[in-house]
Amino acid sequence: MAEVRSWLVCCMHTLRWQPGARLWRCHALGKVAAGARQVAEACKAAGSSSVELHEMDASSKESVVALASAVEGKVSVLVNNAGVLTGLGVPPLENDPDEWDTMLAVNLAAPMRLVRLLGPGMAEKGNGVIINISSVAGLDPKPLVSGYATSKWGLTGCGAGISQSLHAQG
Repeated sequence: MAEVRSWLVCCMHTLRWQPGARLWRCHALGKVAAGARQVAEACKAAGSSSVELHEMDASSKESVVALASAVEGKVSVLVNNAGVLTGLGVPPLENDPDEWDTMLAVNLAAPMRLVRLLGPGMAEKGNGVIINISSVAGLDPKPLVSGYATSKWGLTGCGAGISQSLHAQG
């Protein structure tokens, strides 16, 4: 029998689910909660033995910490796929700094906080997987999405550093 892994998927997009997997899903924005409920129901209908749905405001440190506490010790796969893009098409010197704060909180701080809070438990078990979904903007930034590119560039760099550190530990 294949190993059953517990997934924590933090995203604002449609999730493809494979039978046999247990699923946790959280969200940065409440407007996608209905879609998450549909995914959870589809997982149950396909035979998942356990589906838990948790909502999270990825722009809120307290909400991220609360989610991590709720699932601590249960997660073997963490997928950070939440993202928000504001100020699209606005020149960098005209962007709203509060919008940058939101993008950095959702796109960078929340994923890294989840890695920090859940990663050690995953590493102790010796079977954890962390997947950070970034963006081509994190590799090839464009001037009219500079705030978004900054957050995704940070996610890419931090994720690479964490990966190297964990690989060095074995």
